[in-house]
Amino acid sequence: MYYMDTNSLILDKPLSKKYVGNEIGKFKLEHLVSKGYFISSKTYCLIIPDGTNIIKAKGIISKSLSEKDFIKLLNAKDVKATKINYKKGGVSIGSK
Repeated sequence: MYYMDTNSLILDKPLSKKYVGNEIGKFKLEHLVSKGYFISSKTYCLIIPDGTNIIKAKGIISKSLSEKDFIKLLNAKDVKATKINYKKGGVSIGSK
């Protein structure tokens, strides 16, 4: 298991079919993943087989991050991203 959250798992092998389905209590297969970068809870970048990036970053506008940013984060480098602001405008975050 590479990542786990309240309602998701990211595994390196398929989950047994007895656990996957539409019935209550079963998991739903959302994506097959070719590559993934996991920074912290709710902050990750997935590359699916067609090359599409799926980026999740709690409190951050996902489009403001790229796969290259996640590689930098894994190497303890700073990146800039736009924080979600529920008022007008946004904030650029980064190191001082």
